[in-house]
Amino acid sequence: MSMYSYIQGLKPKTEEYEKKLHIYNACKEINISPPDEILKFFDGEICEDGIVTELPKDAIREYADDCCRDFFEVDLTKIPSDVTKIRFVNSY
Repeated sequence: MSMYSYIQGLKPKTEEYEKKLHIYNACKEINISPPDEILKFFDGEICEDGIVTELPKDAIREYADDCCRDFFEVDLTKIPSDVTKIRFVNSY
């Protein structure tokens, strides 16, 4: 089994986010599909911790060395100012 690693940005929840999350959870609770507008807003990623956002490609550098190590380097100066957390994800 291989592992895929990536980095996400998290923005604080907004009032709009909270309202749409409430709608999403209400739909799931009664076993109906959420409206397309809600699904599109979350882009397939429901996160209770905040709004998940892609980081700019030029802010992340991935590279490896000769000792079988892989690195992620994040240039904080290129991250949008409203991103308050950076999440490192390993997916199996």
